[in-house]
Amino acid sequence: EYILIGGGALLVSGIGSRQTYDLDLVPHGVNDNLDRLGQVLMQLDARIVTLWDAEHGELHAEAAPLDAEVFNRNPTLHLVTAEGRVDVLLRAPEIQADFMELAQTADAVPYRGIDVAVASIPDLIRMKEAAGRPKDLEDLVGLRASLAAPEVEPRAVRPPAARRRQSERRREDEARRRDPRRDRGVQS
Repeated sequence: EYILIGGGALLVSGIGSRQTYDLDLVPHGVNDNLDRLGQVLMQLDARIVTLWDAEHGELHAEAAPLDAEVFNRNPTLHLVTAEGRVDVLLRAPEIQADFMELAQTADAVPYRGIDVAVASIPDLIRMKEAAGRPKDLEDLVGLRASLAAPEVEPRAVRPPAARRRQSERRREDEARRRDPRRDRGVQS
């Protein structure tokens, strides 16, 4: 159990176009869940980042067992896996929200055939406002526009039927946008 935050949450939600280079996860902090997360990450050959100097392109990472004890001792853990970078955060750093707080308003967003638990738009806005970096301020434009859009509304994780209806509306909207007859006044 986890909530996806950061740039990955925007990507999965279809908000904005900024690229992200890692996934930021806020897992449920119970030991059984953290142990399961550690097992999955170790299957992906996860290594703990011990030094990262972006300016000089230097990255050092060490293999280590990943379990609840490691996550609890390191509430912010930067990892490199065979599939890319993952940050495991027991609390969303900008707003100090843990899994239980974020889960109250999180949404299950369909992405590549699975439902991904994503922080709500209002929570993502709070995080981006608190972080205040230039890229976060740019993300706020898309987040606020999405919040104002009729198909996106602040909500708790909705039942599958409600998610299907929203997905259908998104697909219909996308099909209308891609229809070449749309701008020529041609009616079907």
